[in-house]
Amino acid sequence: MNTQKMNNIGSGEEPKGRLVLVGSIVMDILLYIDHLPDRGSDILASQCHISPGGGFNVLNAARQLGMKAAYGGIIGTGRWASSIQEALSEHNIDHLTSLTSEIDNGFVVGMVEPTGERTFITYPGCESMLQGEHLVQIEDKLHNDDTIYISGYEFLYPVSGPLLSNWIVHASQRWNIVIDPGPLVGELHDKSLVSIISACSLLTLNLKEAETLLNRVQEGVGAQSSRISSSPADLSTSAPPKTASNGLPSRVSPSLTDLGTSPADIVIEYATRLAKKLHRHLRKDATLIIRAGEHGCVIMPGTSHSTDSMENSDLYCTPAIIPSSPARKTVDTTGAGDVHTAAYLAGVAYGIAKTDAAWIANVAASISVERQGGASCPSIAEINNRLNTQ
Repeated sequence: MNTQKMNNIGSGEEPKGRLVLVGSIVMDILLYIDHLPDRGSDILASQCHISPGGGFNVLNAARQLGMKAAYGGIIGTGRWASSIQEALSEHNIDHLTSLTSEIDNGFVVGMVEPTGERTFITYPGCESMLQGEHLVQIEDKLHNDDTIYISGYEFLYPVSGPLLSNWIVHASQRWNIVIDPGPLVGELHDKSLVSIISACSLLTLNLKEAETLLNRVQEGVGAQSSRISSSPADLSTSAPPKTASNGLPSRVSPSLTDLGTSPADIVIEYATRLAKKLHRHLRKDATLIIRAGEHGCVIMPGTSHSTDSMENSDLYCTPAIIPSSPARKTVDTTGAGDVHTAAYLAGVAYGIAKTDAAWIANVAASISVERQGGASCPSIAEINNRLNTQ
């Protein structure tokens, strides 16, 4: 990786384009606890952190890294809506829709354990009710070089979901569509999955989400018999796993415990195999990033339509392994994936190679988990300082 160029992130020319969130901003209510309570019991939280969250985490990170940002979503009426509006104004984030709602924005209650792991409950509000007229307003205010970010949560909402499933296929003909399916990827409707796969120019998700998505996609194309379900530990050379017809191990799905106790090389090898298999279902020019937390990430940059052929098809099937940047102390993993995505997009917007931008994203995410809250993206100076000490 070009370390010298990466250390110049934020210098020289302005980053190209805006990051536009089409979807939801909610309020985060994060409670820091010693352990999750037993069913029917009660515990005391040691700290509480309340701030705008959801899609705001991505927009805030983009602004921290010098990108322009805009919100294409609904701001309602109430205490949460007022806090969200103030945060957008404070960070100079444009609001692309003038229509509002008499309903307040929703909120998320998150319980954060000492390991930094978090457990969420989401209560949707007006932000989950995008209408066709909102999308028309958003399109009218989009620029040609904008990048549109959408979370998988949006496709689960009864009102917004069906509209967005249709809209992104249309929008992908003019703009780059970035999608993070999120932890509820297994609950997405088949139509939404088809739209996501066909429309996204960047698909970014964590290891467990990638496995779930691949299972769903394979089932959708009649490959249920080759469903992958494996543990990273099964990839160790000391105990070669049995493989399914797709060449991937076939055992039980990996749990967070499996991932946390497996050696980094085993986890990354598993992520690499997942990436190869999943990318075959994407557009060949799409970029795929599978985040493996403290183990780094795997990126498949894709290839351009102009060079796409059977002869060079292996080019887009060759994943690049991007090393980790270990956090000095893990405090809160809320929003780490959002920071990773925004940092990657900022790097690309500054003209940095995709693999180098993925390394910057690893560094930014590792710093973010050292802090409380989801809107925890480090500054350019902090990232460059950490890059210089790697």
